[in-house]
Amino acid sequence: MSKTRRERGFAASVPDLSDKIQFPSFLRTTPSDIDQAYGLARLVIHFGWTWVGILAEDSDYGLQGSQVFYNQLQEAGYCAAFYKFLPLMISGDSVHGIVQTIRASTAKVIMVFSTIYVFAPIMDALARDGVQGKVWLASDGWTTINTVLNEPHHKKILQGTIGFSPKTGKIPGLDDFLYKIHPFRTPEDIFITAFWEEIFSCQWDDTGRKQTSVGSVARTKDCTGKENLKALNGSFYSEDQLWEALNIYNAVYAIAHALHTMQPCHIEEGSVGNNRICNFQPWKVKMKHY
Repeated sequence: MSKTRRERGFAASVPDLSDKIQFPSFLRTTPSDIDQAYGLARLVIHFGWTWVGILAEDSDYGLQGSQVFYNQLQEAGYCAAFYKFLPLMISGDSVHGIVQTIRASTAKVIMVFSTIYVFAPIMDALARDGVQGKVWLASDGWTTINTVLNEPHHKKILQGTIGFSPKTGKIPGLDDFLYKIHPFRTPEDIFITAFWEEIFSCQWDDTGRKQTSVGSVARTKDCTGKENLKALNGSFYSEDQLWEALNIYNAVYAIAHALHTMQPCHIEEGSVGNNRICNFQPWKVKMKHY
């Protein structure tokens, strides 16, 4: 694959990864892009938007997802007002050309199958040019970055955006684990001390504890260790931003359940101490893939 999506296995949604000939050992922990491409197309058909613009990142992620979307529109008798690809290394000229296409098009609905890092320059240019009145349909590559969508200069052009995002959910035991985090429990962990400074806008003094300088929050008070995470009412993390962690959690438990189903190991006959033989071959552990 020459143009792969830059992501990890627990977030890899490129359809090609479902090909067991090319990737025999790859097991999905997130749905294929085909699912959301079908969903976006069904959304368009449901609302009767027959004239739709398409922007796609020039990668496997954007190419394959947008192609499925386009094919579904064609089957329904709908038309693409334009079908443009966003270069991974986008230039000023390409941004200008894409913005001009959007501005000149009569399409009121535009589907964007891209990651935020590639689409962001287009959003910035649209905001500068005051392009408004479009309904944006977003793939999960840029709907999961809520901070970008909430930027004041983006709100006017993105108001009314409809996007797909991965399923989120509560990870059992996560709250209890997070609330037990404290610098005094693991004084050697510089990341915990940095986290503490960031979340409470304070700074440890240099008495028995090394100062850190992570983040841009101005810290005008000393950290005491008496700060209480529970008092923040969970505001220091959001479940809808933990979809990748949920994927990892589900993947680990899926494998664990598969291994458990393969047990009990049979007891070797005539052995001393009832030795168990647990020789599991990788091909025996199977998971439904998308």
